[in-house]
Amino acid sequence: MGSYLQCSDEKLARALLLSQLVGLALTARKNRLSALCGAFTAAIGTACGLVYLLDGTLVEMDRAFNTMVGNLTGIICDGAKMTCALKIYSCVEAANLACKLAIRGISPGNESGIVGKSSKETMDFLSRISREGMEETDKTILSIMLGKQA
Repeated sequence: MGSYLQCSDEKLARALLLSQLVGLALTARKNRLSALCGAFTAAIGTACGLVYLLDGTLVEMDRAFNTMVGNLTGIICDGAKMTCALKIYSCVEAANLACKLAIRGISPGNESGIVGKSSKETMDFLSRISREGMEETDKTILSIMLGKQA
């Protein structure tokens, strides 16, 4: 998108850095082994980076963040297989949609499930889901994967 928009190298680098920092902030708040898909957390950062490339505001990045979490929370990691490519595609498409909606002023409100009043509150909720809510999911996925190898 950066080349399509004819962004400067500096702006593109800033968007990439923003994207990575958001993804890392989310990853740091997950359990070391988490059923929450890494492509999903990375794509939340991608959505924020895309908003930045379009000269979006922090409010619009907040909207994109909340839209991503409201849309894709629940995508689970079931091991690095072909399905990862499918999940990455879905997450990138969702990031593009979240960016477009955010720029137009559209995002889920905090009355919508696990979406908070801000991206910070939403991040807290997502962290809680990752740490507390996915424990049994982790165990079940591992059991299925190990059972297939037997």
